[in-house]
Amino acid sequence: MLSRFLSKIFGLFGRKRLEREFDEEVADHLALLTEEFERRGMSREEARYAARRQFGGATQLKEWHRENRSIARLEVLARDLRYSRHSMRKAPGFAFTVVLMLALGIGANSAMFTLADQLLFQLLPVKDPQQLVVVNEHGEFIGGSCRPCRNTFSYPGYSSLRNAAPEAFSGIVARYQAPVDLGVSGSAQRAQAEIVSGNYFEVLGVAAVVGRTLTPQDDKLKLAEPYAVLSFGYWQRRFGANPAVLNRTMDINGHPFTVVGVAQKGFSGFDELNPADVFVPMMMKPV
Repeated sequence: MLSRFLSKIFGLFGRKRLEREFDEEVADHLALLTEEFERRGMSREEARYAARRQFGGATQLKEWHRENRSIARLEVLARDLRYSRHSMRKAPGFAFTVVLMLALGIGANSAMFTLADQLLFQLLPVKDPQQLVVVNEHGEFIGGSCRPCRNTFSYPGYSSLRNAAPEAFSGIVARYQAPVDLGVSGSAQRAQAEIVSGNYFEVLGVAAVVGRTLTPQDDKLKLAEPYAVLSFGYWQRRFGANPAVLNRTMDINGHPFTVVGVAQKGFSGFDELNPADVFVPMMMKPV
């Protein structure tokens, strides 16, 4: 079986030579049969006719030989590729347009699938991600609209909910995302900050690869320190994954913050469309 399979593979590359050899072999057989019938007393023309009749259909035999010496699907594919190559040579402009349209279509589909995969199928890299819920505050529906409706809580509202439902949830965290100007050594860049409660990393089970994460002690009123934790991706992009970033000072919207750690790889906050670059305690947010 292996020998037959290899012969079929090699048959794809020597098609013209094999067909020429087969035609020569058929011609030799017909010549021998013709000579045999001539020796029996037939004329040259009668001998040729008798030889072809006895030999059978040469065209059908040739097709059977072609099917058995190669893999039909691969041969059809090779023929289609040769035809496509000739067509592209004849009309290069049209071929370029088709290839460009295919590339754009494939790229758009890949981008849509990647986005859907991140938003719908992949779970956040945190502890027990299937148990996460998002709590929103809604008002009364009047005339088909919600008044007032908002997806944010005040900090006192968050504190009341956290204190009132200690048994309903294993932990309640607060987070708020905002764009900031993040300056390092006099060079400022736009970054995405996630302003989080002190128990944010503890409840989610997100560890640090360098230093430590934020703690509830970092988020206490009047005791909070201007500490910050970098996301793993931002640490790589902005600081070249240098561990010396620990205890380094950087400016966030003109205020100095000390880097105390780098969050674990793969975690960049809750919003996959706007990944966080830096995490800061909620008590650091201006009133």
